[in-house]
Amino acid sequence: KSHLLPEYLFDEAKEPPTLSNATFMEIERHRLEVCNSQGKQNEEAYDLIFKALDYLNETVGEKLVLLLVPDEYQVNDSLWTDLLATVADSGAYRRELPQQKIIQYCQSHEMKYIDLLPILREAEKMQRTYHLRNTHFNAYGNKVVGSILADVIFHHEAVLKDQTPTKQ
Repeated sequence: KSHLLPEYLFDEAKEPPTLSNATFMEIERHRLEVCNSQGKQNEEAYDLIFKALDYLNETVGEKLVLLLVPDEYQVNDSLWTDLLATVADSGAYRRELPQQKIIQYCQSHEMKYIDLLPILREAEKMQRTYHLRNTHFNAYGNKVVGSILADVIFHHEAVLKDQTPTKQ
């Protein structure tokens, strides 16, 4: 262990929270709205997202691969429960709604994607994947996601190499 590295990299119980609980919960509560199945503004927002995806798909083409990164409340069960306790109609909130909408769109438009939600949920069972009261991955979360991305990039490059004509 290096004296230059924070102790919490080796023991997550020693990680200090980045934000106060009130600030963190306010940020996450605002983000929770993308899971509100009754929100009219959400439909308009998803329409804009899909228009942007159409543009990207036309511009980038086959090389486009969407990376669906979940918010912590989608991975952390206790945070999800705490957030639902702050809304009037918790039944209107569907935890996987953003991924479901985007994946359905991608599939119907033959767009490639990587959904990190199930991967991070599984990893979260072993240890926390996000910094404490922060909205970013911790070292473990980054390792999990980095490993997935490396596999995708390696596989994609291998596929490209297989398609590259060789000199006779």
